[in-house]
Amino acid sequence: MFERLPTLLVHGGIDMDAGADTFEALARAGEAGLRVLQEGGPVAAAVAAVAVLEGDARFNAGLGSVLNADGAVECDAGVVDGASGRFAGVGALTATLHPVCVAASLLREQRQVLVVGAGATAYSRALGHDAVDLRTDEQVAVWHAYQRSRDARSPFTGRVPSETVGAIAVAADGTVAAASSTGGLLHKRPGRVGDSAILGAGLFADRYGAAVCSGVGEAAVELMLARWTVERRRILHDVSEAVQEAVLRAWRERRAPTAVLAYDVEADEYSAAHAGVDFPALRCTGRGQDRVVAHALTEVLS
Repeated sequence: MFERLPTLLVHGGIDMDAGADTFEALARAGEAGLRVLQEGGPVAAAVAAVAVLEGDARFNAGLGSVLNADGAVECDAGVVDGASGRFAGVGALTATLHPVCVAASLLREQRQVLVVGAGATAYSRALGHDAVDLRTDEQVAVWHAYQRSRDARSPFTGRVPSETVGAIAVAADGTVAAASSTGGLLHKRPGRVGDSAILGAGLFADRYGAAVCSGVGEAAVELMLARWTVERRRILHDVSEAVQEAVLRAWRERRAPTAVLAYDVEADEYSAAHAGVDFPALRCTGRGQDRVVAHALTEVLS
């Protein structure tokens, strides 16, 4: 019988720069989750990890989120408890630094599972979250560049804004939780809600495993990609094959570049795959950190 280590799996989004700075930020997120995992449980741990990334302007979540067509920031986030199956999400949330914490509060209340738009923002204020201008100089410049030439690359970093951050927390007893947060798509229609706020699409967890997704949210919603990945693993008995099949399915059926990070409770194994430039992800335990080697399927899709 293997010894299951309390674990945080965190990712920074498809096409996020996979340099040292990104992995240092992911390490901080994983360590923050580990600190609360033992006493707070997997849900609190996953939320703590994602909250760190929301506070880092380099990621497309919370501070640093991309701007919509009106030049405003609207964020989505969700949290799922694999032990109970309960979920809560917020969508098109404005001026809130930590959308994932608002989703976690909604989960604790156990009254509604999804609140969006003005209602989500009002709920955030009622919880005591101060209004914060989430627009950064980089993302404002990206928005103006897109207006001129439909070029989404940052004039400061040269990179394309990434998609969605996420975390999977695993307790020693095998219970899991997942959390996801995103600023969505650059120049999206105001009011658009993506897969991070929808159970089974951008995130899923049950007693068998968990998955979090990044990339084109519309494809993840239509295919219920996160839940499909976990269920596919139960058929294949191989989490690595499951994440690769999920990414391939999104491309073949929707021509959508996506990435998936998943954990298998039974085998205590994790895996990731993507159809982009890169997909930085990290595994953090009390014994150290390991970069998750994501299967790059770009050549297969071309």
